[in-house]
Amino acid sequence: MVLVFGISYSSLLTFTSVYGEYTHLESAMINFYLVEAVATFLSRSVLAKVPDRYGDNIALVPCFVIYTVSLFAFSVADSAFYVYFCGAAMGFIIAYMNAVGQSIAIRKVGPEKYSSCISTFLNSYDLALAIGPIMLGLIADSYGYSDMY
Repeated sequence: MVLVFGISYSSLLTFTSVYGEYTHLESAMINFYLVEAVATFLSRSVLAKVPDRYGDNIALVPCFVIYTVSLFAFSVADSAFYVYFCGAAMGFIIAYMNAVGQSIAIRKVGPEKYSSCISTFLNSYDLALAIGPIMLGLIADSYGYSDMY
């Protein structure tokens, strides 16, 4: 889960400015991260208790769906509104999936292995962010940025 999510998120971190030039939405792409940051900040307080009330699967399945739909919408965005909408949706989901993912990982091990568990989780995420741009760059070079997203 962490690798797939991290690789897909690396496409946003790496290719957003180039994609903005490709789609002629440069100014919207500059504000994309501002919208995403605000949504990330707000999601912590809004969505924090959902997994506690409904369980991890109920919390994560809609996140994967929303994230996938947001990436697709981002790939066909033709106005600043769509770029900002996708930024807000992804901001909510990114913060939420990281928190819930760490929570799930911690529940699977004993207290003596918490630090190893979180380290492995974060190292996997970092690995995905490192290899994602290479893999996705090859895809973007062959098929274009819209198809990559």
